[in-house]
Amino acid sequence: MSRAEFIEKLRIALSGNVNINKIDENIRFYNDYIDMEVKKGKSELIVLEQLGDPRLIAKTIIEANKVAGNVSEEKEPIYDEYEDSTEHSSKSRFVFPRLNALLTIVVVIMALLLLISLFTTVISFLAPVLFPIFLFFLIYRIFQSFWR
Repeated sequence: MSRAEFIEKLRIALSGNVNINKIDENIRFYNDYIDMEVKKGKSELIVLEQLGDPRLIAKTIIEANKVAGNVSEEKEPIYDEYEDSTEHSSKSRFVFPRLNALLTIVVVIMALLLLISLFTTVISFLAPVLFPIFLFFLIYRIFQSFWR
């Protein structure tokens, strides 16, 4: 595959899934990357082989933009024949939202435990004072009911 074919496949796979500015940014990045690797002495063909399929790269870019909230939801991405081979990589992209939900649950549980411990601490400090007062009023009510 030539550089032009690689760039064109990448552009097509990103079209409709990522805004035009992100498409241009990624095309420039991969063009610059290929130029830089060729300047280091690698052949363009080797660099393109190392990069892999542009549709898989596009899938990664689309998923990263979904997480960042920069995706156009107009149509489905074009990488259906590679879905099975990249199943593990697409699942790993959604670890952060699940981590945030788990973190939220942990924070809520910690807050509840803090409130419970605060309540029990206050009760334990007030019990020696409140219990005798409560007992006094209870005895007072009992005697008051007998005298009437």
